[in-house]
Amino acid sequence: MRRIVPIVLLAGVVALVVVSRLWQARESLWLDELHTAWCALGPWSEVASRAADGNQSPLYFRLMWLLVQTFTASELILRLPSLAAGALLPVALYFVTRRWTGSVWLGLLPAWLAAVDTQAIFFGTEARPYAIVQLLAVLHVALFAELVDRPTPGRRALWVGGALLLFYLHYTAILLVAAELVYYVALRRVRRQPLAYSWSLLAIDGTVVVLLALGAWDNLRAIFGRRKNWDFVAQLPLWQAIGLLHWGWAALVVAAAAAIGRLLAASQQGDSESDTQAPGSLTSTRVFETQLLALSWFLVPVLLAWLTTLTDTARILFPRYLAASGPASLVLVALAVQAAPWRSLRIVLGIGLALVALRMSQIPETILARGQLISSRRDDWRSAIAHFNAADGHERDLVLVRTWLIEADGLRTRRDPRLADYCLYPVTSLYPLDARRERLIPLPRSNSGQFTSSAQQQLRGEQRVWLILGGRADAAEVIERQLLRSLQALTPGRDKAEGEVWRIATNETFGTVRVLRLERAPVPSKF
Repeated sequence: MRRIVPIVLLAGVVALVVVSRLWQARESLWLDELHTAWCALGPWSEVASRAADGNQSPLYFRLMWLLVQTFTASELILRLPSLAAGALLPVALYFVTRRWTGSVWLGLLPAWLAAVDTQAIFFGTEARPYAIVQLLAVLHVALFAELVDRPTPGRRALWVGGALLLFYLHYTAILLVAAELVYYVALRRVRRQPLAYSWSLLAIDGTVVVLLALGAWDNLRAIFGRRKNWDFVAQLPLWQAIGLLHWGWAALVVAAAAAIGRLLAASQQGDSESDTQAPGSLTSTRVFETQLLALSWFLVPVLLAWLTTLTDTARILFPRYLAASGPASLVLVALAVQAAPWRSLRIVLGIGLALVALRMSQIPETILARGQLISSRRDDWRSAIAHFNAADGHERDLVLVRTWLIEADGLRTRRDPRLADYCLYPVTSLYPLDARRERLIPLPRSNSGQFTSSAQQQLRGEQRVWLILGGRADAAEVIERQLLRSLQALTPGRDKAEGEVWRIATNETFGTVRVLRLERAPVPSKF
């Protein structure tokens, strides 16, 4: 019975994850997800180039292309891989933590944290690769923990394949391999003896990973050349960087517990270790090694991302780019509870942290206030484009499209049809505008009201245009005023003499997406 209860509770956690994630699985795709749809709905020959336009590796998008070819494209189908990975993440965390701590109850804690963690929820409900990266990261680290002591050919092949899979799903996931290498070096010093997984074997496997990863060299070089696009990523102090991933504080607790444990172990030279172990119990050395692995898993990628961001080498100190380290913080919470000296205190801490996690997630309040589990995803492109397609006479008008895509500012400096197509993907992928491609004009992200010369040529003489606008409400109002002034400047002189001005005829809001019809009209008489 004692073995069945934890499994039943785990099944309940998984059921909660599945139900909660499916709740909003059919809502409109948001901006980044529409990039996935654009890649998946295009021809196979363009999947890699479309992924590269969005600074992504093509592997995930090729998988999505195959999925769309097998099933009809929809919000649910596009999110299905992430939904499955998000449901399996608590299971992986449970079994890994149970093995590392020797406690089935501690295994349930990170499983529960993953179920209510807002970052894990978001990743597990969007058509992007981050939920899959998180699941594979847990499995890869668990595999490496076994590999160092039993480097069988099968384990080595899985480690190499897993590293490459993570890398090609998202390039920043390679930081996980750096964490494993740091753990390997530290473990050799802790044990003061050669490991079964020798330096030579590690060098061979690492070389294979590097050689097979070189296939992404051209894409990585192009992304690095556009690194200024990530200036929005803040250069944070180190303590804020550690807290960027939820539950990062647990790393500090575990680090302190590990240091104290080593000092106590050093002062008790006469204590025997594994030779006198009761079956299933953990030695202090094993506990320390587990702490060391979890700390490396969490801290090394965060520190590397912090350094590259601080030095402006590459600003990757962002939760998405650290997705592979996210589960480590949840495991560290369990290890922090394990470090408590008394069983009763561990029980109180475990239950208390589980309740705190639910409170921090604000899930109950969000559901009561909005009737939703996820309130931060408010880009209703589906309804916005449906509104445009239903409007009378829309097929005759030019359509201005302005989004928050950081790449859109390149439209101002070069005439690149491929870049223009990329900047229009929100309105040409899963939710296509009922308008000819030549009637769509993408606008730059900054100074959107300053039309390029080609846009001016198309707009000059128009009586009515549409604006599809994504972004914050305050920024949208500024852009609207800029566009009206720019359109007025393009109005022929004879029309100005007749007293015509540009105005907003209709303005409909769909979450953070607005659909406006701008038209010329006579100036209202003062009498």
